[in-house]
This record gives sequence, structure tokens and C-alpha cells, in this order.
Amino acid sequence: MSMNWNPLILDDFAGVNYSGDFTKLKANQSPQMYNYIPRKTNNKRSLRKREGCFRDHSIEAGPSCNGLTRYYDGSSFYIIGKFGNKIYSINPTDNHEVLMTGLEPSEEIFFENWLGGFYFVAGNKLYRGEPEISEVTLSDENGNVLTGEKPTGTIVIQHLQRLWWFGGHSTPFFSETDFPDRYATRDNPAYLRCSVSLDNEDGTNVVAGLSYNGKLIFWKHQKMFFVLGDDALDNLEVVRFAPVGAYSQNGVCYCGDGFVRWYGPDGIYQYSDVTGLVRISDAVIEELKEIDTRLRAKVCAGWHDGLFLLFYPIGAEYNNRGLAYDPTKGEWYPIRGWNVAKLCKFEDGSLRAGWSNAGWIKKLFIGTNDDGEEIETYWQSVNFISEVERCIDKMRFGIANVESEVYVSWHSDTATGTNGTLYKRAMPPLGDRLADKDDLSGGGFILADAGNLAENASLLVDEEQIKRQTSEFAPRLRPGQRFRELYFTIREKSMEPHQINYLIAWTQPTRRL
Repeated sequence: MSMNWNPLILDDFAGVNYSGDFTKLKANQSPQMYNYIPRKTNNKRSLRKREGCFRDHSIEAGPSCNGLTRYYDGSSFYIIGKFGNKIYSINPTDNHEVLMTGLEPSEEIFFENWLGGFYFVAGNKLYRGEPEISEVTLSDENGNVLTGEKPTGTIVIQHLQRLWWFGGHSTPFFSETDFPDRYATRDNPAYLRCSVSLDNEDGTNVVAGLSYNGKLIFWKHQKMFFVLGDDALDNLEVVRFAPVGAYSQNGVCYCGDGFVRWYGPDGIYQYSDVTGLVRISDAVIEELKEIDTRLRAKVCAGWHDGLFLLFYPIGAEYNNRGLAYDPTKGEWYPIRGWNVAKLCKFEDGSLRAGWSNAGWIKKLFIGTNDDGEEIETYWQSVNFISEVERCIDKMRFGIANVESEVYVSWHSDTATGTNGTLYKRAMPPLGDRLADKDDLSGGGFILADAGNLAENASLLVDEEQIKRQTSEFAPRLRPGQRFRELYFTIREKSMEPHQINYLIAWTQPTRRL
């Protein structure tokens, strides 16, 4: 009678689903994982350990980062960051230059690069850096110093060649075209007319905004607005778009795939003019609920290499966790070990992060360790449930690009108590070798390792590549490996990379008629 084998095969890995309900998980999703970002290998997604980070300067600038930008003055690039009550020009090799001091230590700064300088608002005053920082004198449309009402806000962004101020109120202000320091007044020069009202009567503040496809998007905590047209064309219009809000400017991002994505009280959303408004956070909403309401404005969003990134605090006063979202797959991948408060994309495509609990700026997604520290990975499978009691007979898993030990464990229901762990060891090298064609004793074309090659023989597969392919194979597990419910875990901690290509467990019923 033939054996009734039922192999459990995992060879196409997806992301996490924190719902807590196994019935809502796809077969290739995980209820708990971190520091793996699946990437396609041979048309399927392998579990690939994330890359590391690297601190590219040696002097700690302050307690945490509250502002970050990349600035080019026409001949040189600068990293500008706010730490504590100071703004620094960060030099990767020498002492940092203090550009400004006396700021509120916890105040966030949002930089905007425009017209050969960078701009920001602090204490309702507009500043410009080149990189030396000076306060901007505000004028009316004719260049006369403003003596009456002045624009106010906490954030500035550039849109249609105007500088827009917002934050702290419901009335964004805008400058004259090509003049960040000039603001149009009414018939009485003591009062400004260069503003739009975003439901002033509701008593809530605008908290975030960005320029997108020729229009402005503004958010309150529970509202989303479009500002269309331009004052110069006399067609400025406000459209209340949706009852969906954001928490802060730090948590919104114009992504490289043409979508706007952000974090707010109703979850994480994405918007484009083509698709409209879509919520994308259902799989991770239980995780987001754990963020302390006091700290949700700290959440930081960004974009890198096709991934939307979100960093947030859970169980800490600073951002200590992260999520990477792959919009092509609709999957989320948790990140641990990075404490990111601010993100900034550089002109070479690299991503820098200002740390949330230390005065560092670090380059992300580089190397195989976290600034000299080991990277820990973890992955858990769905719970496989069998209608009848089964036994595990043998297991195999494939690993690529690995030097460290990777542990694969299986865990069953408490009734049977099945559990155990395998770890990687080198498997026989993969690939065909071409032996000496004149050596017929070996059959001409034979399989052999490099040490057994005949004279003048050659390798069909590069030996270094072959050495980096490993696998674990357990031909027969000890008796009593029974289960009705079964799940697998993978864990590793090192300063080395690795990639899980597949996991296979052969099972059969313990009793057959």
C-alpha cells in the first residue's frame, strides 16, 4: 500500500497580518515576523533578511532629530538637521557647524528647499539658510515691510512658485509668485488677503499638507481638503474631499510611484487621481492601535526602493518600530532595530534617517549589520490544521547567501507536544561540473565537487556562488512527531545576510484504514 504523503510547502512568502484571526491570513502570510523583506526569486518571493544601516558621521549632534533636509548651494551638498535647540550642518568627517541655536528643543522643523536656499518656520518666523541662517523680513506685494497682520504657521511648503504657510490654525497663507517674502494685502495694508479658509468654523487646525499634481492637499485630524487653481488666475478654490485625516506632517509622504500615503486616526491611506482614496492598513491595524495617542504625531513616513515606510513608537516615547509596505503586492513587512524620527531622500537615491532616541543621522538599507550591531530576524508561519492526527516524517529548507546559523523550528498543539529545531548546514554544492571528457571512468560528464575535478576540467557554476547555497535536510525525524495543529518559525541573529527560499515538511496520517 502506498504511503499517503502530504507535503506542506512554503516557497512563496508574503507579509504580516496582525489580525489575530488565523482564518483571515493567506497561506503564505505570517502572524508575526520582522526584519524580512520578501523579494522575488524565480517568480516566487523568498524571505530575504533586510539590509542594515550605517552612521556616516562620528559626532553625536544632540538628543534626537527634529528636522532633516539635504541642501545644495550650487557647488556643495549639505546635510542640515535639527537636534535639540540647535540646527546643524552635519559633516560626515569633521565637527558639525552650528547654524542656529535657541530653538525650542522639542519643536519639529520642516524644511523646504527653494530658490537656492532652504526655508523653515520657527516661532511664527520665517528663516532662510544658504546654509547660514537668517530671519526673512516679510513685505507686502510692493516690497514694503509688513507692519500689520503677518502670515503664521508651523510648516512651509512650495506650490506653484509660492511659499505656503500652515499649521496651528485653519487658514493657510501663501506668498506672491516667486517671492517667498512677499504677501498680498487688502485695501488696508494692515490686513492680508493671501489666505484660504479650511472650515475655520470647526475650531480645528490644519496639521499636514503637500503639493500633488498641480493642487494642494491639506489635512486636519478628521478632514481632507484640495486647494485648486491659483490666485494669479483668480480661480483659487477649496474642495472638502473626504472625512479622512492625518496626524502630522511627519506622517505624510508623496511616494515615488505617484501615490500619496499617510497615517491618520482612521488608519493608513493612499491616494492618486486615478485610483482615488484607498485604505491599505487592514492587515496591520491591530499594531497601529498600540501606538499611544499622545505620540501619534511622531509617526514618520517615507519612500525607498519601491517601499512605503512608516516608523512609530510602541512601548517607548520615541519611534522604535517600523513597517515597509510593498504596493505591488499589498503586503506589510515589519522592521525592528531602527529608531527613525525623520527621513530624507538624497540625490543619489540613498535614504538618510535622523534617529529618534540619539543624535545620529544614519544611511538606511546598506550593508549587512545595523551600525556594527547584529540584525535579528523572526518569521512565523500560519497554523496548519489537519482534520486527522498526522505525523511529520521529514523536513527540508533551502537557504541562500548565508554564513550564520539559521534555526527552523516546528511547534504543534499541546496535546501531542511535537516540537523541535533544525539549523542550517552546508549541503552538497549545486550545479553540474564538467569532468575531463577523456576520463571515461567517470562517465564523461559527472557531478563532482571542486576538490575532485580532473585535471583540465572546468566548473559550469561559479564556485563562490555554489558555496553560498546551503540547505538543511532531515531524512527522518524521531518517532512521535505528531500534530493536529502545526506552525513553523525561522529565527536568526548575526551580522550576515541570508535568504529563505523554501520550507517543506512531509507528513502522513498516523492511522489509515
